[in-house]
Amino acid sequence: MALPNIDRLTTAAPLSRAEFTSAMQGLDRLSKEKNCRHYVYVKNRVTNLNDFNLSRYAIENFFYKLELRS
Repeated sequence: MALPNIDRLTTAAPLSRAEFTSAMQGLDRLSKEKNCRHYVYVKNRVTNLNDFNLSRYAIENFFYKLELRS
């Protein structure tokens, strides 16, 4: 819970890509200072391939990902 903006990133409500990118700035800065990267699990529930790719690219800017297929 000590990570920057973690409360904005762990809400139940979906974030737009712009909101996600904005909320990630503090965590991204911290990861660069510590020369580390976090992993996330990504669930693919998007039916539109273009939307999925844009969302995936936004996540990949900040995290290593493990993609879960449903």
